[in-house]
Amino acid sequence: MKKLWILNIFVLALLASCSDDDDGSPAPDDGIAVNSDDFIGVWEVTRFIDDGDDETDDLDDFTLEFLDNNDLVISNGSQSITASWSLSSDGKRLTLNIDDDDANQIDPNDELEELDDDPWIFVSLTGQVMNLLEYDDDDDDDDRDELTLTRV
Repeated sequence: MKKLWILNIFVLALLASCSDDDDGSPAPDDGIAVNSDDFIGVWEVTRFIDDGDDETDDLDDFTLEFLDNNDLVISNGSQSITASWSLSSDGKRLTLNIDDDDANQIDPNDELEELDDDPWIFVSLTGQVMNLLEYDDDDDDDDRDELTLTRV
């Protein structure tokens, strides 16, 4: 009986030590692998969450055209710039490389810089919708940026 009691205490202690900090977001390495052919084309920003705040309105005028030569044409309807994109070797991370001076030509509010440089992991990619989650959030908070693009 004493051994059973000790075993129960051990099991309860083990269960109590497990943390439940899963917020439903995939871990950085848990993104899905994609082929670049799956997202070549024109996409518009339909959802952008920056540090927990919905900032979709700041980017919903922009389209991003992914070209097969790794160029990225960003347009606001009347003006456009050419940036670049790269896909990690495992196909799970997308990096957008947007020159700040070029971005300022079509985005004086610097909203495009929120998409620049940090890799994004693919959460899902269908023929029409691409869901991305910021891979490396260098902020001190737990809010990871989210980006949804819809094919035009």
